[in-house]
Amino acid sequence: MEQRQATPPSLTEDTATTQRNMTMTTQQQNDDRTVAELARAWILSWDKATSDETFVFEDKFGDFYDWEAQDVMLYDDADPEHQLFRRVADYQAAFEPTFNQLKRAEHWLALEPEVVHSSDLASSYLIFLARLTTADDTLVCLRCRTGMIWRRTSNGWRIVRDHTSSVALTPEEMEAAVVATGA
Repeated sequence: MEQRQATPPSLTEDTATTQRNMTMTTQQQNDDRTVAELARAWILSWDKATSDETFVFEDKFGDFYDWEAQDVMLYDDADPEHQLFRRVADYQAAFEPTFNQLKRAEHWLALEPEVVHSSDLASSYLIFLARLTTADDTLVCLRCRTGMIWRRTSNGWRIVRDHTSSVALTPEEMEAAVVATGA
């Protein structure tokens, strides 16, 4: 049986393919880095330094969420009604009053955002710690896991899905967890 040798691709084709793959890899790395930075900024934007500070959701998060999308799904088990919000404005209405009643809100990253993406969608996952001081000085300490889907829009990457689940910590567990973050 006659064996045929495959004709090697030309050097020009091989070089073009390599350059295209390198460009895609660089763009993917840039997108991953951008989404990770956004996810990090998102959680730290939940901070509230004093009870005098007014927490205005749209001012803090206007550039993070896709306010116009019809397919938004946002869930946070900190919501006492455990609602699935299909509009950013409804999510805002649920959480803005709660944060305005807090004396203080502090957040730390326990796991830096990890991102995977393809084309115009990206998924980020992070673990954060939240120490909330209520109006009566009660400490609420939480370890939270958040998975988000980001969509590339003409205005940049925006959140269209968010699922946050939390576990209560004692103040001692919280202190140890915060120390472990290096803060």
